[in-house]
Amino acid sequence: MIKQKITLKKHLKHLLPYLVFSVGMLIIILYDLTYSIGVDKLIYIVYLVFGLYSFIHIYLYFEYYLTNRGVVLFIDSENSVIKYTRKHESEILISPETIRRIEIHQTHNYSNKGDFLTTDNFRYYKFFLKNDKQVIITSLLCPDLEYDISGKSEIIKSVIASILFYKSSID
Repeated sequence: MIKQKITLKKHLKHLLPYLVFSVGMLIIILYDLTYSIGVDKLIYIVYLVFGLYSFIHIYLYFEYYLTNRGVVLFIDSENSVIKYTRKHESEILISPETIRRIEIHQTHNYSNKGDFLTTDNFRYYKFFLKNDKQVIITSLLCPDLEYDISGKSEIIKSVIASILFYKSSID
């Protein structure tokens, strides 16, 4: 069994692309402010896009963190069983027999592993269990989770894989 929980390494996996992008943009902004390159007012549109993009990335990061904060997973790959445990709550067993449906939410570029945008490495699984419980496992908790049951799994692609802004048809 493999134990998964949110660690510093997983934090860095989600934050590093954004930090590299941010440092690059800050260098451009500081250079512009220092030397007044005066590229016209077009540069302010770039700054606005950078600010919006930064907000989206930080929002997704905190959304994923708050969703799986305090969760510990025990993954048994051989039997396709996941034990989902949240602090001060009972353990939930996820197995092919207990699953009614799986939604895999990811960006359009996720499967390409190209990371066109820094938000492309955000992905989450939403398990609908037969006992009417729902379990969400984000890529911040378990980045390399591959759990697919043919006939029960559906991949949902969007520009941004946000948990809050997607309403499932089963909900």
